[in-house]
Order: sequence, then C-alpha cells, then structure tokens
Amino acid sequence: MVIRVKGENPETGPFVRSWHMSAEGDDGPMVPSMPAAIIIARLLDDEPPKAGARPALRELELPAYDPIFNARRIRYGFRDEITDRQGPLYPRVLASAYGSLPPSLQAMHDRAADKTVRGVAQIDRGTGLLARIGAALVGFPPAGRDVPVTVSFALREGAEIWLRDFDGQRFHSVQTDRNGRSDGLIEERFGPATFALAYEITGGRGHIVLRKWQFLGIPMPMWLAPRSRACEYEEDGKFHFLVEISHALTGLIVRYRGWLA
Repeated sequence: MVIRVKGENPETGPFVRSWHMSAEGDDGPMVPSMPAAIIIARLLDDEPPKAGARPALRELELPAYDPIFNARRIRYGFRDEITDRQGPLYPRVLASAYGSLPPSLQAMHDRAADKTVRGVAQIDRGTGLLARIGAALVGFPPAGRDVPVTVSFALREGAEIWLRDFDGQRFHSVQTDRNGRSDGLIEERFGPATFALAYEITGGRGHIVLRKWQFLGIPMPMWLAPRSRACEYEEDGKFHFLVEISHALTGLIVRYRGWLA
C-alpha cells in the first residue's frame, strides 16, 4: 500500500512524500480491526477515550499501532521521493529511505555509470530433477565453495542490466521501476518472467520481497510463483548478499551467498 502526497514548499519548491506499508501472508485483512483493538486495550488499562462527540482524526496516532504491527508481519515507512527518473535506480526508488542503508550498500547501488564489482560466493543447488531443470533454464551456477563472482551493471535509459558471472557461469536480468500496479516496486526480468519486488529496509538490511509476477506479460497467481528469500547487508565493512530460490514443486532450486567489493 502506498499513499502519496504532492505539495510545494515555499523555500525549496515542489516535493512528493509517500507512506508505504506492507503486510505479509494473511496479516493485511487484520488492519481494519486494529483501531478497535487498540482502543479496547486502552480501556483495559483504564485509559478510556474522552467523552463527547468530536472528530476522531487525532484519537489514534501512527505510533499507537507499532506494538500491534510488530506482533505481525507488518512494516511501514516514509519517503521524500525523487522525481528525476534518470538517476540511479535504487536511490530513485528508495528516495530518502536510501540514506538509512549502510555505506557499503549505498556504494553498491549508487551508480552514475557502468561498473563491475568482484567477490566470492558459496552456492548450493537443489538435487531434484525439476530443480535442476529450472536452474538450467535460468543459467544458475553449479554448487561450489569459494567461487569467484563478478557482477557487471550497465545503465540503459533508467534501467539496469545485471550480468552475474560465477566462475564462467553467467546469467543476467534487467531491473527497472514502473508506474501503475508496480508503483513503488522494482521490476526484475529474467527472460519471459518478470518479478515485481519491494525493497524493505529493516535493521540496516535490505530485504527484497516478491510482490507479484508475470510470465510472457500475463499476470500469474502468487501460489504459482517461485519462493524467494533475498537480502543485502554489511559485514566487516563489505557488501554481503544472500539469495535463495525454491518452489513448492521442486524444493530448493539455488542458494548463493557471499560478498562483493
């Protein structure tokens, strides 16, 4: 969910501010009942609302929801947005939230030109027949330890082309941002499949969460989607990554983790 407000500051000019909320699993439908739950909890703590008819806008402020959000898989945040669509992709999508990332993550995504980074990865692969077929179709690398990895980023009209090279085994994707139903998300295309991803920052880590996907341009149900777990984080001053892809029919397809510099 994204709520966006456009305005104009007399000193700095036009600006756009947005509020983003994500709810995992079945937690989203619980949100409309939460004001009642908070008020009932206050009543039980002998903190009833003041008597009398009045506008209810200030009865519950956003921090009052934090305990009940934290008990579920619900996160939210604010962004002062960047309207220039020609800048680097991640600073453009994350806007003011980008500044909360650790320095190595900012350095990795703040690209004004093509560049290449290098590091080392550990790779695990699923052993089932369907998992092997799926990994082969995408071009995922074989299992290995201390595998040299090179990632090249090419910028093309606001999009980024990612070429990943695991000791000679290559696969690539194209990342961009879209308006409409994918507003506020990053779209990543692997051949005929396109995935809309939310980049959520929690505890200094960037978590990449699948929100929707298409195959050959056709929207597909989420229960058919690959299951993904992906995050970026800083450790010992270096950019670290963890990506795990599986499917209900195949189990684990590939898991790779490591660092880049």
